[in-house]
Amino acid sequence: MSKVMKKNLLLLFNCVNYIELKHTIRIMKITTVLTLIAIFQLSATSLHSQNAKVSISRNNLPLKEFINEIERQTDYLFMYSEKEIDLQEQIQVNAKNKPVSQVLEEAFDNSPIKYNFNEGYISLRKAEKGSINQNKRKISGTVKDATGTPVIGANVVVKGTTIGNVTDIDGRFNLEIPENATLTISYIGYLTQEIAVGNRSDLSIQLKEDSETLDEVVVIGYGTTSAKKMVSAVTAVKGEKLQDLPFPNVASTLQGRASGVIVQNQGGEPGSEPKISIRGGGDPLYVIDGIITTDWEFKTLNSEDIESISILKDAASLAVYGSRAADGIVLVKTKEGRKGKRSIVYSFNAQYSQPTVLPKKLDSYTYADVQNQAAISDGYGEYHKFSKEEMDAIRNQSDPYLYPNTDWYSLGLNNFAPEYRHSLSMTGNQKDINYYLSLGLFDQGSLYTSDALNYSRYNLRSNVNTTFDEIGLKVSLNINAAMEKKKYPSFAANSIWDHLNAKSPLDLAYNEDGTLSTVSDNPLMEMDE
Repeated sequence: MSKVMKKNLLLLFNCVNYIELKHTIRIMKITTVLTLIAIFQLSATSLHSQNAKVSISRNNLPLKEFINEIERQTDYLFMYSEKEIDLQEQIQVNAKNKPVSQVLEEAFDNSPIKYNFNEGYISLRKAEKGSINQNKRKISGTVKDATGTPVIGANVVVKGTTIGNVTDIDGRFNLEIPENATLTISYIGYLTQEIAVGNRSDLSIQLKEDSETLDEVVVIGYGTTSAKKMVSAVTAVKGEKLQDLPFPNVASTLQGRASGVIVQNQGGEPGSEPKISIRGGGDPLYVIDGIITTDWEFKTLNSEDIESISILKDAASLAVYGSRAADGIVLVKTKEGRKGKRSIVYSFNAQYSQPTVLPKKLDSYTYADVQNQAAISDGYGEYHKFSKEEMDAIRNQSDPYLYPNTDWYSLGLNNFAPEYRHSLSMTGNQKDINYYLSLGLFDQGSLYTSDALNYSRYNLRSNVNTTFDEIGLKVSLNINAAMEKKKYPSFAANSIWDHLNAKSPLDLAYNEDGTLSTVSDNPLMEMDE
């Protein structure tokens, strides 16, 4: 190839590259300009929409009519929750050809309703309580004990609000409070105080010891002590705080009442037993009236018989019981007889539980219609799972046994599950002998309509003790008996629930003769087996 031809080809190649580069730059310029125009247009549209003029003039105008009028005169749509916004609330509006933003500001000036522009929508919400028209100011202070030592970690809260803080290492706190605020100061082992702030900006607060709490007797592994003398990690729970709690067993009553104690429910069926762990360890050691017992004996205790429960959480629990207490100890002290007249007490407690929320189930016609739509969406073309004739039969219920409309929840679930607790106790003394006798009955039903799932427990306790003061000897005879009666179907309770929740409304529950249908996974049949 000649030099002239090579030169011409090179020149042609450079020209082509130059033209393509020039064309690319031109496209980039056009794209940039169009992007900027779009951005400015959106900004202008948003600004123009907020400046859209409306004319409304009326006193005592219901909020619903106010919203409708703005939507009619502008392109805006309102978003709000009817549970939060009262549409019958009346407002005063006097606007003639004013921007919609100004009209909203004037209409909601003294109202707890707040608004926000979001593209073509105006969202309404209720302002938080305590945040409307309140002049706040900053204050600070110091919390000390009776000796003048700063109290670290004391809770300082504005009474009636969620405004609060915790004192630092120097006992100091800072708060922003509304006018005429009252502070509530609390700390473990001290009496709770309420202080009116008034015009003060720097407070000095001195807490007083709660002698009743600090002198409270706590049972530990090697005897008893008072709360203020205790140095090991022990949490004490009084029995009187457990008696009225709506739980089927004692283990569940500790949930949220003892720090570091984790209570995990193992199931929701009647008589299910929770699992207890202390600080994330294994199973703790259970000791009732000084006798090492099993977790079953603890969980079947009658809460009416308990005087106190102590949870030992640190190495001090190893002092008496050794390595068996490596995961902590649950110490229980039951009630004893007291000197004085004979006392007979009967208590009865009834409780009814129900699901907080149940999924909403479709009726058979809606269910069939959704199935047809799903078949089309899955690419089956004109194929429908249910024909027009079948859809008509389902809607008209012309053959309820061929095309039923089964409400599985109403057939399988009661409105509530009952629980009943009876307790009868007698206490007193005769000469030098103190005695405490009790009987307990606990009965727990199920949400399922079948009687094949329930739980009953019977308790008997006899605590008799006498003291020989001459030789300093105390003799006790404690008898405890518990019997459980669990009635479960052959299918697990959670399996029944799964089938009850998953069944189609087009599945038949009962045959025409009243017998249970043999449809696959019939939960009503599983309850009775």
